[in-house]
Amino acid sequence: MSLALVERVRNGPPKYVTVDADNVGFSERYAAGDHLEHRRAKTGHNSLHAAVALKGGNIVQDFGASEELREPNYLTMQTGPNSHIILEPAYLQNINHSCAPNTFWNTTTMQFEALQDVAPGAELTFFYPSTEWDMETPFDCCCGAAGCLGRIAGAKHLSDEQFARYRFNQHILSARAAA
Repeated sequence: MSLALVERVRNGPPKYVTVDADNVGFSERYAAGDHLEHRRAKTGHNSLHAAVALKGGNIVQDFGASEELREPNYLTMQTGPNSHIILEPAYLQNINHSCAPNTFWNTTTMQFEALQDVAPGAELTFFYPSTEWDMETPFDCCCGAAGCLGRIAGAKHLSDEQFARYRFNQHILSARAAA
């Protein structure tokens, strides 16, 4: 795929548009630091991809909150029993769910981690219930993973067998122990 730099947004990331899409279907790409790339498909779907190889077990990026809320919404990430944040930097909100995730949000250290080696160009994904106890907006997953769980509604709704397959944040482990 060939990309052409067409615009540098004032105080923002460079903006790229697809010159030769190779049937990938992305209409826009934005550099997100030196190691991540935000993509927007022609359908409007957003995703974040590795721009370079990421090594499993390593920190991909520190993150913070632009805002903290007591109640969840579809844009927040749960960091505690009554704490839901809007991610900062904002481009990190484009990381989608997968039942076979390659990344993990560590809400104790506020670091975004690679769970496994991630090749350049691969989409970064995480398991939403790893941060969400009871999701405000459940959905039917279509990640295509061999062990796809189907309905994603938060860790509260996982069976013991499903729960054992994943890594979770401390607030989820505490909520599970108290349930």
